[in-house]
Amino acid sequence: KIDPGHGRYFMTRKRIAVAAIVILLLFLLNLICLQYISGTPDVTKAPGVVVGHQPAPSLLQRITGRAQYLGSPSLTILSDGSYVASHDLFGWGSSQDTAGITKIYRSVDRGESWVQTATLEGQFWSTVFAHKDALYIIGAAHRGGNIIIRKSMDGGYTWTVPFDENNGLLKKGKFGGTPNCPVIHEGRLWIAQSTRVMSAPVDSNLLLANSWTLSKSVPQDKTWLNGKFPFWSEGQVVASPEEGVVVLPKLNQLPYTAIIRAKGPVNLTFDPVHDFVELPGAEKKFGAVYDPVSERFYACSNPVLPSHKDEPKIGKTPAMIRNTAALFCSEDLRHWEMKKIFLYSPDLHHEAFQYLNCVIDGDDLLVISRTAFVIGGPKPPRGHDSNLMTFHRISDFRNAAPEHELVIEGNRVLRYERTQHECAPLGDFPLGNNFDEKPLGTPVGLEQHKTNSAIYIKEKSGRILEFDPAGNFQNVVSYRPLTMFVEQLVNIKQPRPGFCTWTGADSSLWEEPANWYYWNCADLPEEIAVFGSAAKSDMVVSLNHPLQLQVLWFQSDIPYTIRGNGTLYINHCIAVMQGKHIIQTRTQLSNDTRLQVNPGTGVTFEGALNLNGKTLTAGGGLTINGPFKMDGGKLVVGTIRPIIFGNLSQPEFNGSLVVNVNGTGVLWQITISTFQVFEFPNQPIGTFDNIELPELLEGQKWDTSELYTTGTIKIVPDSAFIPEVSRAS
Repeated sequence: KIDPGHGRYFMTRKRIAVAAIVILLLFLLNLICLQYISGTPDVTKAPGVVVGHQPAPSLLQRITGRAQYLGSPSLTILSDGSYVASHDLFGWGSSQDTAGITKIYRSVDRGESWVQTATLEGQFWSTVFAHKDALYIIGAAHRGGNIIIRKSMDGGYTWTVPFDENNGLLKKGKFGGTPNCPVIHEGRLWIAQSTRVMSAPVDSNLLLANSWTLSKSVPQDKTWLNGKFPFWSEGQVVASPEEGVVVLPKLNQLPYTAIIRAKGPVNLTFDPVHDFVELPGAEKKFGAVYDPVSERFYACSNPVLPSHKDEPKIGKTPAMIRNTAALFCSEDLRHWEMKKIFLYSPDLHHEAFQYLNCVIDGDDLLVISRTAFVIGGPKPPRGHDSNLMTFHRISDFRNAAPEHELVIEGNRVLRYERTQHECAPLGDFPLGNNFDEKPLGTPVGLEQHKTNSAIYIKEKSGRILEFDPAGNFQNVVSYRPLTMFVEQLVNIKQPRPGFCTWTGADSSLWEEPANWYYWNCADLPEEIAVFGSAAKSDMVVSLNHPLQLQVLWFQSDIPYTIRGNGTLYINHCIAVMQGKHIIQTRTQLSNDTRLQVNPGTGVTFEGALNLNGKTLTAGGGLTINGPFKMDGGKLVVGTIRPIIFGNLSQPEFNGSLVVNVNGTGVLWQITISTFQVFEFPNQPIGTFDNIELPELLEGQKWDTSELYTTGTIKIVPDSAFIPEVSRAS
């Protein structure tokens, strides 16, 4: 229309609305077309073997509520050696809230190919398992529905119908759950039902409702984990002779699981102080099994790589980061060690390997995955929205180890791990910023020593830097004979078993696995905690629970401070190879311990130090500025560098003292007559029960009268000594 007063065009509201709708429709049509530019879906593009496929929905299907996704992967092995797998369909376009749909597949060639054998209506969130030459599937009728079970006697082609309490209708009500691997323990078959357990006698009719017992639940408390507890769900059942029956749930958004123990079919127990356990990836549903051969537990989960934890869109919601699949193992359910990453995709937003379930087949671990993957056609809207179920095999899983490679990229040397798909990025290989007071400069070559596994990096300037396999800087090497430097090292050797190197990649918490090289937190009596060149500035490490170590090892010119409410129990040695470091936590000896402190270095105990009746051999470089007790123990000291007690320390000498001069118990040659053993501004409490001093030459004796005041001992003439000549006369 024309505005006669102003002589210009204007549009009516109706025409504006019509134009806006047309523009919106064109925009949506463009997005829909863009989704199909990538072509027809091709399942061979996905890693592993595709078992099931539900095409990713188009944008139009998502807008109109017709999207469906594939979920709840489950896997079992029949007595004839064939594999059976299952998955359901979820999403707004599915019948998940009224009558769930589950599909059954079978493989007779060890997972190389799969055939669908059945589609079950009224089955959801289910687990397939073999028991006494029959195949079963147990789960819910739909989301929040009755618990039901079905039986197949022909390997998954035909199934019973759970229509009443005598034919598979086990519990009426609203129930959830997730696939897990049922276990047999003490004559009963057990399966997790969310964070509870259901069990039945192994010889009972599993289709009868009265064969089954559903346990009570453990009430959740938001005050757990210092008020950070979210909720737990989707538990996995495991069992061993030592641990009994245990449910391991996920904790939403936190890399923890919990040890929920079954005390009989009805009761569950949980200790919120001691039974939360760090397990990388356990903020998502994971799979777990017990292996009676190695007597270890194994878990397949989705750890968040340090390079992804700050990802702008989903870095704050780690439960949605599912692009990495890794194998972990544990002897006691409390200390988990990552063995290897077996799947990785760099696409955090559209690709994922999740809801992993695993089954042991001889020397191999079979893994079934709810997988989101770009295979052509519409992309999965996000990693959560899976379009595939894929099968994977970890061969010789008990001896699984990472396959790492180092690559020169620009001015950096990066570490990657080879997987069954793409290489996983593990960040910079050299830990720290400066090496011999200089940063890494233009690397041109790499080499690993065949004997000691040291890694050498040659710079363009000719400087050669030596690192241990974990990335700790050792020294500058002036000359390397017979060196063959390359730009990429493959299958590099790993650190020796038990060496755990601090990286500080995630936080300051000792107990956070991501802070240690390859997620191996130092927390076992046979392990060595190495604090090396990862420190870029003064580093504080927080320890808030007790743990026992073989060795505490410092090798950094930049100071480390260990602080917190925890207690360090030392089995063998505290070694200070470089720098001066502080221990503010309580420290107690578990066994006789040697303190090895190189010249020019030192360690200060600001927390309580207790010998606990054991022997501490300290050659020097030791400062104690906190409580010191012996509890009947023995202190072995030298005289080159005294033990220094600070202003805040008042030592209790309730044990034995052994003084070595020149590293021996015999003084062969007199060079000085006064030896400084201790320095302390505050007089100690009590006196030593016994003092052992080196043997002296004839005519000399030890004077210890000033030991408790000035900390010195002296060699003085022995007035009672009578020379042989005098005796003869």
